[in-house]
Amino acid sequence: MVSSLYSGASAMQSYQTATDVTANNIANINTGGYTAKSTVLAETKPAGVKVAAIQDTPPHVRSAADSAIARKQSNVDLATEKVDEITSFRAYQANAKPVQTVDDMLGTVINMKA
Repeated sequence: MVSSLYSGASAMQSYQTATDVTANNIANINTGGYTAKSTVLAETKPAGVKVAAIQDTPPHVRSAADSAIARKQSNVDLATEKVDEITSFRAYQANAKPVQTVDDMLGTVINMKA
């Protein structure tokens, strides 16, 4: 029971960080020279998820002229960020369910003892 609580809670924290990174990218969409960030998640033992890294997303440069433009503009793609936001939100919701279930179970056990 404790491992499912840890697994759900650690995943919720990780996906909250991913949502924060996505929100920061969207907030800086019009900031010149801003480089979008992405979140790398990793599995922990015995169960759970953690943020392994927050890394820069490389700009999509095709030529030298594009390189000069890329330095002046952000490389944030709104469509990609919205997909990331929805994915993180749904993963957060999915991992909240085991935490809620453990909470309900512990509440039942406490009520039985009382």
